[in-house]
Amino acid sequence: MRARWIRTAALTIAVGLAVATSPPVASAARRFVFNGGARTDRVETIAVGGVTYYRLSDLARAFGSSRHWNPRTRKMTLVTDGRRITVSDRNQFATLDGKVVNVRRRALLRNGSFWVPEPFLTVALGPAVNAGIVPDGGGGDVAVRTLAPAITSVVIEERGDGTAVILGLSARADFSVENAQRGTVVLLVREASAIDTLDALSGQGLVSRVTVEEVGSGARVVIGVTDDAGSYAAERLVNPYRIEVAVGPGGGSEIPAPALMKPRSLVPTPEDLLGDVGIGVGTVMIDPGYGGRESGGVGPTGLPAKQATLELAMELEEELEGEGFYVFMTRDSDEFIEPKRRAELANLAAADLFVSLQVNSHFSSTANGFQVLHYRPRPVSGAHAPERGGLERHGGSGRSAAVETLLWERVQERQLDESKKFAKAVHDGMAAAFPDSDRGIRSATLAVLAGCAMPAIQIEAAFISNRAEEERLLDRGFRRSVAEAIARGIVAYRRTSDRGNE
Repeated sequence: MRARWIRTAALTIAVGLAVATSPPVASAARRFVFNGGARTDRVETIAVGGVTYYRLSDLARAFGSSRHWNPRTRKMTLVTDGRRITVSDRNQFATLDGKVVNVRRRALLRNGSFWVPEPFLTVALGPAVNAGIVPDGGGGDVAVRTLAPAITSVVIEERGDGTAVILGLSARADFSVENAQRGTVVLLVREASAIDTLDALSGQGLVSRVTVEEVGSGARVVIGVTDDAGSYAAERLVNPYRIEVAVGPGGGSEIPAPALMKPRSLVPTPEDLLGDVGIGVGTVMIDPGYGGRESGGVGPTGLPAKQATLELAMELEEELEGEGFYVFMTRDSDEFIEPKRRAELANLAAADLFVSLQVNSHFSSTANGFQVLHYRPRPVSGAHAPERGGLERHGGSGRSAAVETLLWERVQERQLDESKKFAKAVHDGMAAAFPDSDRGIRSATLAVLAGCAMPAIQIEAAFISNRAEEERLLDRGFRRSVAEAIARGIVAYRRTSDRGNE
């Protein structure tokens, strides 16, 4: 019986190998036509056992995807628009973001190329790119019709720092904040629809109600918030596609427009004119806030905070280099970096100063202006309270890892006095240039500053939730003016710091 089973298995394997290794019946090339217009380059095909196979490298080029081959598992992964399709030449199944789909035939590895069967187009590639893909049975062009994104789910989720509204999407979708005022945040998800089963959700936490309705230009999402809500941030994410709106606590009245605090002279004092520029402060780490999956607030016309801060950082970098500083940046592209890692990068670079650039957002669309912040220590009680702030590491001290981490987070406390002076110098430089936008100086327990072993500040340059200020952030001339004002403040601090070291 066992011998018979072995013979049957061997015959099955032999037949499978014969199909896999037999020469193609025919070869040809096809073009993919997107939405009835643009045509791709030729995509090579072969016919084996009555099934058309497409060369995966050509498909990757046509859809702007990347490929990754794992020789150990014999699996090929296609990454397209943030979604991952994995297919093997060992079986007829593929995975789309981890979900198994049946492509009916196993892929082929032939003459150094990887080939996928035609059903792969409709059950894996099409959903990944949110498109209907219809091959021509006669061997002609393959039609690709992009599908409109749809809001497929709405979830309200409690988090440690507030309440999040998560909008599930069938595909990547652009959005803008149409309105954000106390009591309501309104998003427009452009060119999107909403599935019929979506109902209005009752409230949870800081969110009182969520409704979704289709309008001519897309789907409008209205998020009602409670009186205890004081801020919001909206970002677009992938794997899976979704839009998350994080509502934070705050409460109180709307932030008023800043008033002119007091008249200021724009004429340098004699001390400023006569002061020598020293060399005690020479290296600055600029930290453009947000990045990658953390887009920050989004302006009324769609400008994400992460883009605004990066473009402002590049202007500041140029200004400071013109003043003779060595300048580093925690990021120079759209990437996500943990707050503690940003401080670590500054420490590793032996930076003399740390400047984190942020933009603000608020429910009041009239809130505007800039603000400079320095670190406020988090209260520590009991046995975990160190005798003095700062990073302390002693061999054989018996401290637990938790206490070591706690002390690391308090390293900025040693710099508090200098950070306050630094904040004032930069604030005064900005206030001289933008007196009507001055919100002053304040302290806050900011994770990005906590681990900095040098004077460190955070600048909230403008309110991206204010349409006028969003337009200013889009203007390079305005960004240049902000960078010049910040640079003047840093130069002023360098003068005072150098004198103090004489």
